[in-house]
Amino acid sequence: MGQLVVGLAPHTSAGIVGRIVGFTRSKVCYAHPFWHAGKRRNCDGDEDSIMLLMDALLNFSRKFLPDTRGGRTMDAPLVLTSKLNPEEVDDEAWKVDISDVYPLEFYEDSMLYKTISELTKKPRIVADVIKTSEVFHISSHTEQMT
Repeated sequence: MGQLVVGLAPHTSAGIVGRIVGFTRSKVCYAHPFWHAGKRRNCDGDEDSIMLLMDALLNFSRKFLPDTRGGRTMDAPLVLTSKLNPEEVDDEAWKVDISDVYPLEFYEDSMLYKTISELTKKPRIVADVIKTSEVFHISSHTEQMT
């Protein structure tokens, strides 16, 4: 717990730094959609990798990279990012719900199987705050209904 790691998607050379905050018995990597988008992959079915940050820093050498096509530019953490700007990740991650409460109308509409475009009141999503200073202060989670 608490260890820094580097996430790296296949066929890329830019890793993103993260911190381990828990474990699961599932064979998955749970992380915020922004972190997955920061790897430039968005969980599209390709397997990605996680490595301890200190291992990547201490044991990295270009001598270990293959000379074959793509070997010098892919699948190795040549660049590391530690700051994630939500405005620079793929816009698929902007569809994440950031409402801290859901209005009663939302639940009533969902019982009628309405699509998102038919909802009377829609939950707030990241796209609603992109290009505002609020995008850098997103940390809410849904707790209750009003």
